[in-house]
Amino acid sequence: MKLSNRAFMTSEITSTTVANFFLKKGQAEKVDISVMKINKLVYIAYGWNAGLGGGELFVDDEIRAWPYGPVIPSLYHEFKSFGNNPIKEFAKSYNPFEDSDPKEPFHETDSSKNNLLETIWTLYSRYSATDLMRLTHQDKTPWSITFQRGKDKKIPHDLIEQYYRTFLEGLLEDGQDRDTGRRSKEQSILQ
Repeated sequence: MKLSNRAFMTSEITSTTVANFFLKKGQAEKVDISVMKINKLVYIAYGWNAGLGGGELFVDDEIRAWPYGPVIPSLYHEFKSFGNNPIKEFAKSYNPFEDSDPKEPFHETDSSKNNLLETIWTLYSRYSATDLMRLTHQDKTPWSITFQRGKDKKIPHDLIEQYYRTFLEGLLEDGQDRDTGRRSKEQSILQ
C-alpha cells in the first residue's frame, strides 16, 4: 500500500460522503459498523488527510471532543437511533431549499481521496469501536489535549494536523520508524 505525501485537497467531499464510503465498504465486506466506529473511522481519515498536507478533508462539520472520543456531531445524530447496533442504512443528505425528499449522497470520491479512504479502511476496519476509542484516548492525542468533562469542545484542526503529521512521518519514511514509541503503543492498543 503506497501513499504519496501529495496533498488531498478538499473539494465537494462532506463528512457524510466519507461515512457512506465506509458504510458501503462495510456492507460489501460484511463488517459491522456502529455509531462510535463510523465516527472514529471518519475522524482518522480526516487526521490522515490533514497530516499528509491535504487540509480539512471536509469543511461541513466540526470534530468535537466527547467522552467516548472524537465525534462528528451530524454523524452521531444521523445514526444515534442505532444505539450500539450496526448501522443498517446510508447517511442522507438533505437540503430543504432544493430537495423535497432526503437522498443518499454520492458515495464515490476522486482517486486521491479514494486511495486515502481505502488505506484507512484497510488499516482500521478490522478493529472494534472500543479499540479505536482507546487509540484516540492515548496521551497527547488531539482528543486527550482538548477533552474537558462536561464541556463540548471543538478539536482544533491545527492540533489534528500536527499530531497526524508527526505520526505519519514515521510511516512514510523508507523503513525507518522515527516515532517508534507512538507506533508501538498504537499497535499494542490495537492488538
